[in-house]
Amino acid sequence: MKMKKRKCILLVLQTACVLFLLAACSGRENGAGTSEKHPAAEESTVGEVTAKESGGGKTAPGESAGEKITAGENSEEETSAGKTAASSITEPAGALDSGPGDISWTLEDGILTISGSGRMENYSYIAGQRAPWYEGDTAVTSVVIEPGVTSIGSYAFYSCKMLTEVSIPDSVTSIGDSAFEHCENLTITIPDSVTYIGSSAFYYCRSLEEVTVPAGVAAMGDNPFAYCPQLTSISVAAGNENFSAADGVLYNKDRTALIAFPAGNAVSSFTVPEGVTGIGGFAFYGCRNLKSVTIPEGVTSIGRRAFNECRLTEVTIPASVTNIGMMAFYECRGLTDVYYGGGEDRWAELSADAAVEETAVIHFE
Repeated sequence: MKMKKRKCILLVLQTACVLFLLAACSGRENGAGTSEKHPAAEESTVGEVTAKESGGGKTAPGESAGEKITAGENSEEETSAGKTAASSITEPAGALDSGPGDISWTLEDGILTISGSGRMENYSYIAGQRAPWYEGDTAVTSVVIEPGVTSIGSYAFYSCKMLTEVSIPDSVTSIGDSAFEHCENLTITIPDSVTYIGSSAFYYCRSLEEVTVPAGVAAMGDNPFAYCPQLTSISVAAGNENFSAADGVLYNKDRTALIAFPAGNAVSSFTVPEGVTGIGGFAFYGCRNLKSVTIPEGVTSIGRRAFNECRLTEVTIPASVTNIGMMAFYECRGLTDVYYGGGEDRWAELSADAAVEETAVIHFE
């Protein structure tokens, strides 16, 4: 009898072990896949801001506030993929030190009025974390921000697809990441008081045809005007000390960084100008008229999602490029030819996370 009990106990233990191992394997398999994040909500693969006084050197992230912040300097920051990536512009140091202000709002007949003093909260595109006034895509048709409010929070008006106009007072100095993303009927004039524009702030504002960066803007995130299909030209107001534009394309002041190529530009072929050393994140995002891009020797970095959803058929990349950001060529399904100035081994390392179509032919020097 004792032997039978022992055998039963051993059998139960063996069965439990098998079930435990099966459950563990199943958990690993279920967790193995990766989900596509919202582009502007990804952990940035670009480095932190580097401030530069004309003629001066780099300023490391987190150094004293009040310095002029410009594009084009690269800080090397390890990404989750173990690659270093091109720098972007981030909000001036100290600008986020204070928490949300005393803000209230009302929504009546489609008109959203935001009043109070201080900073607006930052929100998310995720359900349950959106702005409190969000009641669906069509709830808000007009926004009035009253004097005293100093910033527009991230995702504040995300996917307000029927929003056509926004009144922004001179007290507002900052527009957060994706603040007006997917406001498909919005046209807007950015007020002169604004000094910072966040990443993808106006992403897929499909009614936006022209935009002017005000003279006081000192910093911005990855292409604030990404994937605006009707946007044909970006200009910079006279007197801006940090940014410039040429032929409707946005650069930093000394044109060493290409920040934004308008998605509505009709050209099918583009050569990045000599002197540019970095192509910013989202820079050519959704430029569906582009078929061919030539990147000259001297460019060292291509930012995350730089050519996402372009209809490129060919691209020329020089050997001087030392970093290609995450998903730089994602959804470029028509890309058939890549002309790379370096060798095969180097390309394999560079392109590991760039999402170049497997069907593209890589031509080496």
